[in-house]
Amino acid sequence: MGLVCGNTYVMKPSEQDPEACMMLVELAHEAGIPPGVLNVIHGQKEAVDAICDNPHVHAISFVGGDRVGQHIYERGSKNGKRVQSNMVSGIKWVWHVVSEKKWVWHVVSERKWVW
Repeated sequence: MGLVCGNTYVMKPSEQDPEACMMLVELAHEAGIPPGVLNVIHGQKEAVDAICDNPHVHAISFVGGDRVGQHIYERGSKNGKRVQSNMVSGIKWVWHVVSEKKWVWHVVSERKWVW
């Protein structure tokens, strides 16, 4: 939605497994998203702090662990940014294809299936 409204994006994937993010960016560029509209930076805390401190960044959305999420929320908010921080306390979500038209997700840490 943000791209449709004329915004640009800076994505900072997990340094442990950036491959899914990079595949999405490649697909977006193949679909016609112009260079400079969808950007990726790699790194750890220094990269996160650069996003939180940059005056050209107006909003931050995060999904991940509590410790990092709290840091992003506090630092981004102190810099006047709108921050959405979805902290999941280490719960891992795994999507499974059950049939062509049915998806389920599995909460690994609780070993519970949701249909």
